[in-house]
Amino acid sequence: MIKLTFCLVRLPHLTRAEFQHYWCHTHGPLVRSVAHELQIRRYVQLHSVPEELNLPVRASRTRASRRPMVSRPADGRSHIAAE
Repeated sequence: MIKLTFCLVRLPHLTRAEFQHYWCHTHGPLVRSVAHELQIRRYVQLHSVPEELNLPVRASRTRASRRPMVSRPADGRSHIAAE
């Protein structure tokens, strides 16, 4: 079995809500439509929380590592398992 994990960052012109709507209602069904042909056994979408809920977590990680986090947080992750 092959397992893949993707960290997703939305295009700059999309809001978080637009990105999540597209991912859930367009991309998800697209994956489902080709799952058999690509031998995808499992597809999981992990959507991010709003930034204001994420800020305390990022701050605690910065304090723990003593280095500022400069990368933009991912808007979501997907996990794919295929044969």
